[in-house]
Amino acid sequence: MPGRTTKQAPGVKAPAPGRARKKAAGEPDYLIALLVDGTGIYASWKLSDSLYGKILRKALTDYHGDPYLYLRVRAVDSGGPAELEEIPVYGRENRWHLFTTREMAGRRIVLGLAYQTAKGKRETVLTSTEIDVPLNDEALVALLGRPLLHDERRLRLYEASGVREQHAPSSPGLSSP
Repeated sequence: MPGRTTKQAPGVKAPAPGRARKKAAGEPDYLIALLVDGTGIYASWKLSDSLYGKILRKALTDYHGDPYLYLRVRAVDSGGPAELEEIPVYGRENRWHLFTTREMAGRRIVLGLAYQTAKGKRETVLTSTEIDVPLNDEALVALLGRPLLHDERRLRLYEASGVREQHAPSSPGLSSP
């Protein structure tokens, strides 16, 4: 019937759909590691309140009350797991940028977020998925057996053709060494 409204039963409140699902599912914990290019890794993480509380109960904290956190870089390729690097990160931050090193080049790595206990032990609480770090320039040169860039002992095309002297003999970019 037009104009008629239904009444809600007394004492019953309908929860907002988004909030009920969030509380029921819990907040997800994650550590994401993205290879930006061959030289950089972007790491981002989120700790739920329950996991952060667990860390605070066990961890050594700084004068702000934040736990000492570390990003651990481990190789997981055929050579077996090996710790490559451990970087201290600030407890209130949730993102970090890393530079790849020579030890990481050409390997499969994972990142782990760890905290330091009061006894000095490091416990990993989150782990990223695997990342394949490409070979760096030095490793490619060794693998190919030749330089990636022009060999300075060989003539360049503009040197062999004489274009340099005809068009820009006084140009500092094209002048002879």
